[in-house]
Amino acid sequence: PFNEIHPSAIDPLAREFAMKRLNQAYRLAASYGIKKMVVHSGFLPDVYFPIWFVERSVEFWQEFMADKPQDFQLVIENQLEPHADLLPELCQKIDHPQVGLCLDTGHALYRSEEDIYHWAECFAPYCKHIHLHNNDKIWDWHWCLDKGSIDMEKFLPHILQTMPQATITLEHLKAEDSLIWLAERGYL
Repeated sequence: PFNEIHPSAIDPLAREFAMKRLNQAYRLAASYGIKKMVVHSGFLPDVYFPIWFVERSVEFWQEFMADKPQDFQLVIENQLEPHADLLPELCQKIDHPQVGLCLDTGHALYRSEEDIYHWAECFAPYCKHIHLHNNDKIWDWHWCLDKGSIDMEKFLPHILQTMPQATITLEHLKAEDSLIWLAERGYL
């Protein structure tokens, strides 16, 4: 679930709904043996002040993780955040070894004026997963690696070096071109 899931919701019923849906997702994932769950942060620009978002989200995620087994990982993905330091601050304050971040390159490129390398540097200490895709900074197109504003020839080696612990998902509607691109460069 990712629609209407807002861990820092002002309305307690909205927060309760978010907890219910995310616990349902956890139980379904666990039934399949899935040990890592990627979730959107729920940040809404112009609705939540960053300080409110961080404080309320810390409480929410600590509560969510309280009954999860030690082999489960929660990974919070950037979606609408305009600044690269917001989710690393959140992760630091959650202070849980099983909670990390997912860097979504397309979301960072589309929603922020900050450089994609800055995002990678901020996320590096907490990054457990990466959604790798490209776009034109106008819309979140989920384009292949060789098309868009990120020079993947330079960026991919950078993230592999700064975030070697992170798993990667090619987040495209059709990944064949990116798989060929990766194979041609010796990544596969």
